[in-house]
Amino acid sequence: MFLDQLAQQQIVSDPFYDEGLFPSQMIWKLGNHPAQDDNIFYNVAILYTLKSLLKTFNEEELGTAESILKNGLKNIEKYRNRNNEITYNYYQTHPEKPFPGLTIFSKWEMAKLPDDLDSTVLKWLVKHHPEGKPEELKKLMEQETFKFPVLNSSYPEYNNSMAYRTWFSDKMSQDVDVSVNCNILLFVLKNNLPLSEIDRAAIEFVKQVIKDKRHLKNGHLISAFYQKPAIIIYHIARVISDTNLSDFDELKPQLIEEIKEELNKVKNDIEKVILYICWIKLGGSPEFEFDLKKVNRDIKKFYWFRTNFLCGWPFIYKRLFGHWRILNYNNLSIPYSTIHLLELKQLGKGKIIQKGENKVFTNKKG
Repeated sequence: MFLDQLAQQQIVSDPFYDEGLFPSQMIWKLGNHPAQDDNIFYNVAILYTLKSLLKTFNEEELGTAESILKNGLKNIEKYRNRNNEITYNYYQTHPEKPFPGLTIFSKWEMAKLPDDLDSTVLKWLVKHHPEGKPEELKKLMEQETFKFPVLNSSYPEYNNSMAYRTWFSDKMSQDVDVSVNCNILLFVLKNNLPLSEIDRAAIEFVKQVIKDKRHLKNGHLISAFYQKPAIIIYHIARVISDTNLSDFDELKPQLIEEIKEELNKVKNDIEKVILYICWIKLGGSPEFEFDLKKVNRDIKKFYWFRTNFLCGWPFIYKRLFGHWRILNYNNLSIPYSTIHLLELKQLGKGKIIQKGENKVFTNKKG
């Protein structure tokens, strides 16, 4: 069901989106009107998750999944670096289309974002740059740390961390983001690259953030875009499950307890789906059950990340104003929530059954 839905959500012909892409929207927290947002992030994030699930599909499902992957790569090079180097931009650069659904921003020169490490590594995890090598990309990412060895955008105890930064940029203020560092570590480990001092710093940074429980409250201060505890935990759980890194194993008991606590707090079913996925990735076997009517309502309201205009700003400003509604856009993608429903189905052995008058998504027996 969810795999077929994902295939139907992929663009075939549309005046705004290129073929093979998945739609997403930006919603200003003070408004109710979504703006369409053509970006690389949700597309490569969906494709990476789908690629990671290939071994769980039967023959028919595998054909559908491979077709989605093939179509999803058709136009992905339009987000390549403006000078055709090996990094990638959040928005299309060939031709230039920054903030394509927000004309209030799109015509400004400052709307042309620098390439970012997050979008770049996720694209490489789906498919390598046609002319680059992973070692070359890793060196470029490490250079951003050496260019900005000391920050003022995070908690004081993390500002001297040599973990990876967020942007490929000489001018834009840099930040250190726990979720971005997890995605970069995923790239490094999946490509079997030797760990450098920057990688070791990234590992220690992630561990310390979790031990300090900074991810549980005011997430925007430690992960500017991925602000919810469930989403920060997902990034860490994915590194643990998808690689052979053992450094995060000591965090598992704490994270599992936090997942259980969050499941009792959160109201949105998609957020609960993500928490159950995290629990499974950390080695658990939880039972779950969702009413599909509520899932279909909640999927329209769930956002994976926020566009936070104070990313990289001095910490004092982020602490004072970073939560202001006027400074945040919610970025949502129904296809990305669909891939998480599929992920839980495949990893948690879920199924759709009729229960009374309702259809439910569950892995419970009987």
